[in-house]
Amino acid sequence: MAPPPESNLVKALHFLQASYSGALLFFCVCVVSSAIKNNQTTSFENGIPTGLAACVVWGLIFVLATIEGGQGCLVGLQPIDKDSYKESHPIAYKGTVLAHKGDNMER
Repeated sequence: MAPPPESNLVKALHFLQASYSGALLFFCVCVVSSAIKNNQTTSFENGIPTGLAACVVWGLIFVLATIEGGQGCLVGLQPIDKDSYKESHPIAYKGTVLAHKGDNMER
C-alpha cells in the first residue's frame, strides 16, 4: 500500500529543513577548516602539521558519517523480512542477522 501523497506545505517544510541543515553543515565545515588552516587549534600548539590535522579531522568525520548511516539502515531494515534480500544483498543480510539477534538493537 502506497503512503498518502504529501501536501505542498509538508514538502516546503522538508525543503526548508534540508536547506537549513545544509547551510549549518557548510558553515561548520568552513569554520573548522579555517581554524585548522590558520593554526588556531591545539594541534598547532602540540606540533602536529596542519595537513595531518585536517586529514585526521575529515577522516574521522567520514567514519562517523558511515557509522551513523549504517545504524540508520539497521533500524530501517528491522521490520523488513530478511529473506527478501538474502540472495540479492548477502553482506547486508549477514550484518542485519547479527545486529538484530537478541536485544542488540535495544541496547
